[in-house]
Amino acid sequence: MWKIRIAKLAGYIIILSGLLVAIGWVFGIDWLKTLLLDTTAMKFLTAVSFISGGIMLVLTAKLTARKSSSEFIMTVLPIFSLIVILTMVSLLFSVIIGFDFGVVDISIREKSQQIGILYSITSNLPSVIMMVSFILIALTGLFETVVCYSRMSCLLLPLVSIFVMVVGTVALVGHIISIPLLFYYISDKFSPMTISTALLFVIWGIGAMLCYRAKSDSDAKIQDSYPIKITILSKLVIVFISFILIPMLFSNYVAFVSAKNHLTDMQISKMNTIANLKTNEIMQYFKHINADMEIARDFWNIKKNMPIVSAYMHAQSNPKYIVAKQSLDSQFKTFQKVNQYINFVLLNTKGEVVYESSQEHKHEAVWVKICENVLIKPKTEIYLSPIFHYDEINKKYYDSRYFGA
Repeated sequence: MWKIRIAKLAGYIIILSGLLVAIGWVFGIDWLKTLLLDTTAMKFLTAVSFISGGIMLVLTAKLTARKSSSEFIMTVLPIFSLIVILTMVSLLFSVIIGFDFGVVDISIREKSQQIGILYSITSNLPSVIMMVSFILIALTGLFETVVCYSRMSCLLLPLVSIFVMVVGTVALVGHIISIPLLFYYISDKFSPMTISTALLFVIWGIGAMLCYRAKSDSDAKIQDSYPIKITILSKLVIVFISFILIPMLFSNYVAFVSAKNHLTDMQISKMNTIANLKTNEIMQYFKHINADMEIARDFWNIKKNMPIVSAYMHAQSNPKYIVAKQSLDSQFKTFQKVNQYINFVLLNTKGEVVYESSQEHKHEAVWVKICENVLIKPKTEIYLSPIFHYDEINKKYYDSRYFGA
């Protein structure tokens, strides 16, 4: 009986660990994702599979003990097995053929630089060797139901338990001596097995082996005197849930996810097309501004009249200032209107405003304080500053309006 108890304990440990990791992903608790064993987190789908695997181990232990609830266990065990098989086989084919069957989207999406993606090749996908191990674990659940019902002997459980223990042990050794190949990591090809995953595989293998050994022990033989009975109704329930309901729900989910992804991709494609058009328009607009600045800085009107308006900027009633400003207005107001510029400003070398084409926007050159390069870089080239927005109400500049110098 002690072997059955240890096997049950191993199953409960696996279930609890899987639940903690799943809670960590749902609520964003990083230390739960790693179970405090590693800097690399267990995948969400791996945690869910371990919950099912732990339940299968507990049910297998109880089935081995030949309790009165064996009929219920033989009804439930294939259900959890089929859930793991459908999930992991779909994931495995997703990796092999490079097509998402929709199972990946059921998990919590990982983000860039998030804990748990140090070695990840594909977001949310566990390692390949882990998928194979879970498929074999699920198969033992199906075969144990058949074996217990037909009283046949089967070596699948001990073989899978040995395989899983070896896989987990090798991965643990690889993490200890820091050899990525041993924990099944191949750069740009396969994601690794985490420490927590490897340890839970070892625990599951030990529990499964104890279940097998308990069958050959004397106290297991005594308990074998309890006959296992399963009614026709239970058989029908097993067949309906395992081979009709679960595959139907699974296929409908995949169809839903595929349709959702298709609609999402269509909308994103449209948005990208619009964004590309807007990007081209913005780039053309900036090129147009560059060309206007190239033209404006060689205007003879500026070279002739800017020194005058600069000299008489504090005596704007002077006839020379008035004539010079009118000459500048005659050119820049038209230039402003044609190109739909809000304002056209001339600054002297001190950063003082000596001319504005739009009097309604008369204000101090605040951008000189915001962007110090506006007086330095124009000496050698056309300088395009960050974008600012002038708030007419608060009389302040905010990042969003474009100007050149």
